[in-house]
Amino acid sequence: MGQTSFLAALCLLLSSVEYAIPKPLPFLRLGLANLPIIFSLRKLSVRDVLLLTVLKVVGQAVISGTLFSYVFLLSASGSFASVCIMLLLSRLCKNQVSDFGVTVAGSLANNVSQLFCARILLGEASVKLIAPLLFTVGCITGIALGVFVLLFENRSVWYANLIVMQISENKIENQHERKNSTAALVWFMVTIAIALVFLFMRNVYVEWICVAVFFIAASIKRKRIVKLLPSVFVTLTVILLALLTPSGKVLYPIGTWRITQGSLINGLQRSGILVGMVFLSQCAISPDLHLPGKFGALLQQVLLYASKLTQTKPQFKKQNLFVTLDTWLVSICR
Repeated sequence: MGQTSFLAALCLLLSSVEYAIPKPLPFLRLGLANLPIIFSLRKLSVRDVLLLTVLKVVGQAVISGTLFSYVFLLSASGSFASVCIMLLLSRLCKNQVSDFGVTVAGSLANNVSQLFCARILLGEASVKLIAPLLFTVGCITGIALGVFVLLFENRSVWYANLIVMQISENKIENQHERKNSTAALVWFMVTIAIALVFLFMRNVYVEWICVAVFFIAASIKRKRIVKLLPSVFVTLTVILLALLTPSGKVLYPIGTWRITQGSLINGLQRSGILVGMVFLSQCAISPDLHLPGKFGALLQQVLLYASKLTQTKPQFKKQNLFVTLDTWLVSICR
């Protein structure tokens, strides 16, 4: 469990780095958080690789605040399609396909799966607009990550042994205050119930009132104003995409293009759901959240490893990048 937990924590760290990088589309990923999964392909069992993928997808959604949004569905579908292809190639064709080829194939599988889901969730018009950008970025990042993986694995002492530090179960248990953990778990379940009700709302005015309430609640929960710019960008993008399909009364003509009432309401309704779910995701997660059982213990171990990773930063000097990263990982694990 230690290796899986450590790699999951590494996924969280890289997800945080990736989240800080501006992107034109909310579900566009550079793939940095996939690196630990690629490292695990030839080191862990199939079950542990799939478990690591689940932890990565959920952790990435928590960090970006998209746990209950369409972005989570796109990310999950892409990640699992990618890992399935990479597992097949790394296990069945391990002597014929290098990790470079495995990484590129996984990136392409990710893009195809995301486009398929985007067509269902956002419509065919949206897919035609985003497909060129998605495939272009996917090819570039897939090749870049493939080169990095190939060079790092050939030089890394940490990867050769996949060493991790040991954390005892008692240490995990002692870091919990039961009262706070119970309250956080109850709040998490309540938020899920609210999300299910919100998904079935059909009144666009009530929906956007709820979005405003969720925004205030998320800001109070996090004790700071939640970033609005990403949500504004998503809202404008979804509305513009909806306006490409005219429906109902014409409100304003722009040349041969007609802004119609039906398409505008449809865009507002879709964007309200997406943005509202993002704010709800930010409300649901608390540092005190503790899920019971073995899976809960696994999550807590991931958080402890993540804390260790953030406490120590790699020392980038004149030495080789790969040596610097390898030295950093070895020093943390030992």
